[in-house]
Amino acid sequence: MKIKESYITSLETAGVETVHGILDAKLNSTSPESLVDYVGFSIGNIEDAIAKMDKATAELKQMKANANSQIEMIKTQSAQWLSDVGISRLNGLIISSITINTPQPSYEVEISDETQLQDFQKFTIDKTKVKNALLNGEEIKGAKLITVVKNQTLKINKKRV
Repeated sequence: MKIKESYITSLETAGVETVHGILDAKLNSTSPESLVDYVGFSIGNIEDAIAKMDKATAELKQMKANANSQIEMIKTQSAQWLSDVGISRLNGLIISSITINTPQPSYEVEISDETQLQDFQKFTIDKTKVKNALLNGEEIKGAKLITVVKNQTLKINKKRV
């Protein structure tokens, strides 16, 4: 929801103990319709701020990934260069030294026939299927439905323009 960025409300920084007082004061000084807009603006502004944070977080993650890739490229290319010129270790003036590191090989599993690996399969329970069966009245030993009650919240219904 895009809200005018210049319309800042006190709800955006209010604590749980002050929201009712702010809403009472707003209702006493304006109309119920203005109160609706006020609450909607508050939530919209916070949603916009969260969207900006999400974008910044994604950009930072990309920058971090690029920096890590650059580090790995420098390490790999430097090791290759040292190896090419026949040097395994160089001492520095400030940095103690750099050496070629040859890591131990790692192993990965390639599975060509899953039916031959039944002893290694992991059993998981399809909770959605169990829940639907219980909702349809089936009795299942070892499973029961638990009712989860959530607090009431507002739904912001935007006007269509």
